[in-house]
Amino acid sequence: MSNPRSTQIFIQNNTGLELDLAAESLSPGLWQTSPPSTIPDTQSASFLAVSDVTNNGDTGKFTYNSAAGPFTFNFTNPNEGKDVYNQSAPANYTSTQVGGGGDNAQITWILEKAE
Repeated sequence: MSNPRSTQIFIQNNTGLELDLAAESLSPGLWQTSPPSTIPDTQSASFLAVSDVTNNGDTGKFTYNSAAGPFTFNFTNPNEGKDVYNQSAPANYTSTQVGGGGDNAQITWILEKAE
């Protein structure tokens, strides 16, 4: 039997904008802690995806809308193979990834206005 997987996600919002959850999906996997509906400027959020009863890892996507446009994030923590993380930010904003990888991954995305 495969080992369970989890992905602990941290978002640090340093954009000067409020972020509003527009969409989220997770398959395979379950949200043990769901993404929050709003992340105010200068605040951080934490949420957790875990493998479901099939133990096929966790794969998810979530998007936060802002006055500048959407911030979109994708992650895959499979039972076999390499973890994959992708993100996109609106023009004039950055999304920096810190961490990730491993059976019980921890990843931080730091969102900022580009200089």
